[in-house]
Amino acid sequence: MYLRLFGIPPATRSHGNGSRFLCVLALGVLTVCGLFSCAAARAGVGPQTDDLRLEAMRQELDRSFHGLRMENYEEPYFISFQHWDIEEVSIVATLGAVFEDSSNRSARYDVDVRVGDFNLDNSEDQDADFEVLERYRPSLRAPLDEIPAALRHALWLASDFRYKQALMSYNRVRGRRVFDSDQTVEVPSFSRERPVFDLMPEVALDFDRARWREKGRKLSLIFKEEPYLFDSRVTIKARLVTRRFVNTEGSVLRTSARYYSVTAEAVTRADDGMLLDHTYSRFWRGGHQEPTLAELEAGARRMIADLVALRDAPVLDPYSGPALLEPAAAGVFFHEALGHRLEAQRQRSEDEGQTFKERVGERIIPGFLSVVDDPTLGKLNGVPLYGHYTYDEEGVPARRVELVDGGILRSFLLSRQPIEGFHNSTGHGRGAPGRRPLARMGTLKVMAEGGLSDEELKERLMEAARRQGKPFGLRVGEILGGSTNTSAFGYQAFKGVPRMVYRVDAVTGEETLVRGVELVGTPLSSLNRVTFVGKEPGVFNGYCGAESGWVPVSAVAPATLFDEFELQRSPKPKERKQLLRAPWAFEQSRSDRP
Repeated sequence: MYLRLFGIPPATRSHGNGSRFLCVLALGVLTVCGLFSCAAARAGVGPQTDDLRLEAMRQELDRSFHGLRMENYEEPYFISFQHWDIEEVSIVATLGAVFEDSSNRSARYDVDVRVGDFNLDNSEDQDADFEVLERYRPSLRAPLDEIPAALRHALWLASDFRYKQALMSYNRVRGRRVFDSDQTVEVPSFSRERPVFDLMPEVALDFDRARWREKGRKLSLIFKEEPYLFDSRVTIKARLVTRRFVNTEGSVLRTSARYYSVTAEAVTRADDGMLLDHTYSRFWRGGHQEPTLAELEAGARRMIADLVALRDAPVLDPYSGPALLEPAAAGVFFHEALGHRLEAQRQRSEDEGQTFKERVGERIIPGFLSVVDDPTLGKLNGVPLYGHYTYDEEGVPARRVELVDGGILRSFLLSRQPIEGFHNSTGHGRGAPGRRPLARMGTLKVMAEGGLSDEELKERLMEAARRQGKPFGLRVGEILGGSTNTSAFGYQAFKGVPRMVYRVDAVTGEETLVRGVELVGTPLSSLNRVTFVGKEPGVFNGYCGAESGWVPVSAVAPATLFDEFELQRSPKPKERKQLLRAPWAFEQSRSDRP
């Protein structure tokens, strides 16, 4: 899993493995499906809407649910259709010139067809896509034009394909049961959820392209003031996602979400040739939250000053000792070390490390810490939260989940894929358009009792360093993002990519900027090394990439002190400087040499 600070990341290939836990309730397939068919047929009638795409989806859904049949094979017991209409604008500027000014509109859809019943269905087959790799597979691109017949045609092709794929998978799942241990705990394949009907108003992207193009030019000119920066870029992105969702339980949804970001990036090189980069980003969700040009320029100038200072900073050797993580860095730590390990599907699969599977009701972190995930929060202390959403990609309402209370593990994040002891979704089934939803974080929030002031935290850091005989402790400020591995066949570890790290003298408290290190550790050890936290939480906004694609997330945490943390040397390449000065810098210089 990967957490990134900036931009809208590209689609990537899946990382990690899904669940392979098989459970069985052999009796009741016909009974459950029969009852469900009646309920779905009634729910499918529902109130009519004036949305042509939704009505086309509902009509084809009803036709598929009652018409997809193969002799001597199971009928579908559940079908859902999902449609995304995505509008994007991207502006890239460097040194006062616009390098990119593009817009794109795309539409995608996805179809989920399930055979079997809630207790055991085809979704247990993790090789489903591999097994049909060489077969005809319909495109998941939807028509941009509002032509119901064209959309129904696409849904018809996909439904036929998914039904046949589901039958193949379901029979393979049942066949594999002969090797399952009798000790296997029976956990349903799919949860029962209440249908929802909510047609949110469609909104416009609300993006003044000409005005932002001019803002990008002006912001990018700031980097021309610093000759040590040999490359820089300002990227402005606006994205509108309108989603439509229907299923055979009777759910009908339409949601619209806007995402905006400005990212300023710069690159320099230290005298020893080490490449150094830094990023400043702002994220918001609506026009009233838009940052001013003055705010963006101030943030970019702080970033430039930090990056120039890094050029002269000494390289830190690998380190193990007390460390103080500022709020954003602490948020990334808890996201990677704890949050991903509380995603429910990671407790089902034997391919996963299942770090906390048997720990419900036990203390897993210090008792003064509590953790929730609350995607219903739109902002915190005036800061927009990128992880906010109303319904997940399975049509389940988002809700606040108490994960850890006073250090005690209470629950997990769930999609509609249940786990032992937790059989209903928490509204966290998330995924990028066209990717199968899985349990993912929205806004992970760490709360604590007895927070200390910044001055008190620094003093505790120095005390810990002296107690351990260390000449200094570390303060970790700005951070780019992080990653973690949760699989059983790899090391249970996480990594953070900090940009601003300071060596804090254990006696005088003097701070010295250092470079060339990354945060590393193992989750269980690091989580229980937390000794103190600050009073005020901070927000990290960005994108998280995992098996179900890239999704927007937020992490909220106070500054956090660890009595021991490890930093390793970062793999920064060292390269020869450019042979000539930048053209714009040479104009003001007598020499052509850097």
